[in-house]
Amino acid sequence: MNRKVVIMLLINLISFSLTEAQSKKSGLDYLKNAIKKYEQKDYKGAIEYCTKLIKLKPKEASAFGLRGDAKCGIEDWEGAISDYTKAIEIDTSLAVAYNNRGNAKGKLKDYNGAIFDFTKAIELKSDYAEAYSNRGNAKGRLYNYQDAIDDYTKAIELFPNYPEAYINRGISYLGLFLKDEARADFNKAKELGYDVPAKLYEMCE
Repeated sequence: MNRKVVIMLLINLISFSLTEAQSKKSGLDYLKNAIKKYEQKDYKGAIEYCTKLIKLKPKEASAFGLRGDAKCGIEDWEGAISDYTKAIEIDTSLAVAYNNRGNAKGKLKDYNGAIFDFTKAIELKSDYAEAYSNRGNAKGRLYNYQDAIDDYTKAIELFPNYPEAYINRGISYLGLFLKDEARADFNKAKELGYDVPAKLYEMCE
């Protein structure tokens, strides 16, 4: 092979390697900056960096997931659902994406759609206490109080120090006029540091 041709091939190979390395570094920088912005509650800034990362790596499920979280931060529920859906299309094993999409659907009062997503999250991660609790919330919104109680109970079994699950199970007990059970749950939530509204105790009288 001609020496000049060999040299050109080597130059192209080195150039490609540098470009790939730079791409990885840029992608990592974008992700770090997006996380930092999100933690600072600068959700628009987080969205901007996630979008840059997605342009660089369009198959990066975590970028869509984080951008969905940031869109939830600015209450762009439909936009968040779109991003979580894309993340799931890329990686169908992402239980957290199903859980978070369910929360966004709940904000749009699509409770059946939310239940579907929470159930899928639980199928993928059987010890997902938050998904059980969230599914209980959606069932409660549909007045399926006993089913909601069952989900909160499972969440508490998985994570005993879960004040929100106790509060919401207590509210579901009130929906079934089980005031003693409700009061016991409110007391437990209070023990765990939750500021229980006085109105909930009044409803137990």
